[in-house]
Amino acid sequence: MREEKAIEPLRFLLSDPEQSVRKASVAALGCFHSPEVSQHILLALGDESADVRLAALKILAGDEIGHLANLADTLHPLVHDENIWVRSAIPPILARVEEEKARTLLLELLSDRVGAVKISTLSVLGERREKWALPLILAETNNPDLDVKKAAILALGLLSEPSVVPLLQSFLSDLNWTVRVASIRAIGRLRDRSSILRLKEMADSDSDPMVRETARQSLSQIESESGPMLIGNE
Repeated sequence: MREEKAIEPLRFLLSDPEQSVRKASVAALGCFHSPEVSQHILLALGDESADVRLAALKILAGDEIGHLANLADTLHPLVHDENIWVRSAIPPILARVEEEKARTLLLELLSDRVGAVKISTLSVLGERREKWALPLILAETNNPDLDVKKAAILALGLLSEPSVVPLLQSFLSDLNWTVRVASIRAIGRLRDRSSILRLKEMADSDSDPMVRETARQSLSQIESESGPMLIGNE
């Protein structure tokens, strides 16, 4: 009963003319976890203020959403939202949506021209191990935006797809040290033993200290999964 009394005035404030009040109301509603509150949060997705819409999306990303039916359909209009941070906030929610429509939305978001949206989407495609998206993720490894390229490389490391290893190995020679780091991490996640010798070389002699440290970490990952690293097994 106390919770219901607290929720009602907050729901009323979702219609307040002040954007800051509506945003604060959404944040306060996020402290309650019930189907009724979730419906109020969903209504806030249609707010005229991008800040309010973003606040609602962040709550959905961290809340239990299994009881929300047709959530992908509700999120669909926001895929083309004018605010890039609103669009970027959608993939983390889709990561936990089992509806087939979620794949359609992820596909649309990956085609977004803004790097931040692509990066968020690539991360989720990797987490969901969406192997149907492999050709699309591979294409993004050629993106001129280095951050997008690195996100695509890291996503490949989550797909458990051995066929991507040669491509990842080719990036170990990239002139940009951050690309080399991303490739090393992806190879470590794949526990690829065919890369052990190359990773040992990089751990000992790469010009960048972060690359050397990451190579050592990935070698430890591979060793923990496969047993002691013996040169004869490489």
